[in-house]
Amino acid sequence: MNQTLSKPLLFSIIVVAGLCSLMYELLISTTSSYLLGDSVKQFSLTIGIYMAAMGVGSYLSQFVRERLLSWFVYTEIFLGIIGGISVPLLYYFFNYLSLQEFQAMMLSITFIIGALTGLEVPLLIRFLKKYFPLKSNIAYVLSLDYIGALIATLVFPFLLLPFLGTFKTSLLFGIVNMI
Repeated sequence: MNQTLSKPLLFSIIVVAGLCSLMYELLISTTSSYLLGDSVKQFSLTIGIYMAAMGVGSYLSQFVRERLLSWFVYTEIFLGIIGGISVPLLYYFFNYLSLQEFQAMMLSITFIIGALTGLEVPLLIRFLKKYFPLKSNIAYVLSLDYIGALIATLVFPFLLLPFLGTFKTSLLFGIVNMI
């Protein structure tokens, strides 16, 4: 894989990665709130598991020693697949699982997405160290990732949820993430 990327393309990738990752968290929280009720509980569990899993993913990133850009691409593809089908899976299995089993499945999907999301930033920071000094590198990656998350929090409730719903939005962002 070509290990060089243009700065605008790279920065766009970081924004989209942050956007997609938070979008999955919003989608899973919303879907589980619709299906199980108690939105405070569902959002709290989703956020807590997602954040803890991000820590696990960040920790695991230290074991990736080479081909950082390739690992990042594979992570994004897998994240796009899991995130993209997360809501369809939740809707499908809601009819076949007990509420406890459903909650466990929802939290497992959330954990996988969170762990993959936790891999993203460390892999990018380590990959970019050959292009930018550490101070700029961390500032670029974190600020652009957070901008992507902000975009997700604005477009989800005002555009995506009213016009596409959770099912189609999930599939759309899975595709966006993989591209």
